[in-house]
Amino acid sequence: MESSKRNDIKVKQALKAAYHAKENNGSEVSGQFEAQVMRRIRALGPIHSRPDYLSLFEQFVWRLAPVTAVLIIILAAWAMQFDFASEFEITNIFMDDPIGFNLIKQLVI
Repeated sequence: MESSKRNDIKVKQALKAAYHAKENNGSEVSGQFEAQVMRRIRALGPIHSRPDYLSLFEQFVWRLAPVTAVLIIILAAWAMQFDFASEFEITNIFMDDPIGFNLIKQLVI
């Protein structure tokens, strides 16, 4: 962790020095200088950070969000077309006579 902070500080100092040199010199930065700067940055390597477990699942959440929205729309449309009156009548019969009501009697009739 210490080495990555030191590397960050070195990169910032190098970029500040390059910017001030450009201001003081008044000329454009040459392609060779840019190549050297990029070579030094690549030599530092990647900055290793501690993985955040919530960010690992973020990509899955955003991939599933449109699918979930489509499923909700489909289920809402299906529920609007579905007739709830028959379930209401069955519930009324069951509540009036719960002991005498069973599905076998309903299927036999």
